[in-house]
Amino acid sequence: MIKRSVVVLMVEDDASLGPATIDVLVAGGHVATLASSFVEAFRMLLSPHRVEVLILDLQLGTHRGDELIETLRSVDAKLPPIVVLSARPLPELVQAAKTVGAEVYLHKPCSAQRILEAVELAVAQSDANREPISA
Repeated sequence: MIKRSVVVLMVEDDASLGPATIDVLVAGGHVATLASSFVEAFRMLLSPHRVEVLILDLQLGTHRGDELIETLRSVDAKLPPIVVLSARPLPELVQAAKTVGAEVYLHKPCSAQRILEAVELAVAQSDANREPISA
């Protein structure tokens, strides 16, 4: 594993889960920021950034995470390695991970350790350019 500090953007609209996950990431030694909406995440990722890993929820209010990635790609935005984190049924989660080109996917709920492992795996997977894997 990489075991270094990674700059993470968490896109999560759940008012409890988002901040709790940010706390987990920071406690794990990472630099983490929360975008709590599609629009906020779009603006952050469209502007110049140093995000090294994107943790993406699939359901963002009336929008979807895969829609966010599709919209960003349509304007040639620079995208970091992606971790899809969702409570959607596993087959849908796996398909969405493939569709967005995610390096890793996680099914909610998951432990703090799995989230930290997913960040490490996303960095490693992006270098290897493989199919998405479950952390």
